[in-house]
Amino acid sequence: MPDRRIVGSAGARIPRASVQAQPPPPQETRGGGRGVRIVPVLAGVLVVVALALAAAVFLLARGDQAAQSGDPGAPAEGAVVAVEPVSVNLADGHYLRVGFSMQMTAEAGDGVDTARAQDTVIALYSGRKAEDLADGDQREQLRGELVRQLSEAYGGDVMEVYFTDFVTQ
Repeated sequence: MPDRRIVGSAGARIPRASVQAQPPPPQETRGGGRGVRIVPVLAGVLVVVALALAAAVFLLARGDQAAQSGDPGAPAEGAVVAVEPVSVNLADGHYLRVGFSMQMTAEAGDGVDTARAQDTVIALYSGRKAEDLADGDQREQLRGELVRQLSEAYGGDVMEVYFTDFVTQ
């Protein structure tokens, strides 16, 4: 293609405008910019904060459900009273050493006499077979019966029984 030139009014030749290529925009290199490193760190922090908030909301909602599902007429928990361990004669020459604590209601107050509790446990467990006490299901049934009898003996002030010593020989 022939080179075209424009001749000006003074007769001077003006060269054709040359088109210069624009340089490409600068590209960010991996790890080169400070902003590139902050984005993943911020994303990680936001994820951790979101998980912590979700856990807090879940635990608070669970606590509200427990409070709402609780029996409004249920007595408030009071002191846990330790009862001295006693030895009980079992069948076939075996014996049981049992120690426990009683979860009392708040209305029970202080100074609970544990002699009735020891007498109740002796009456309930005397003459039982050691094999029966080794069975977890039967032991839990007897615990429930002990709670019922102790609650009756203490005018409804016993809420639960916690075994602290339970040894058969």
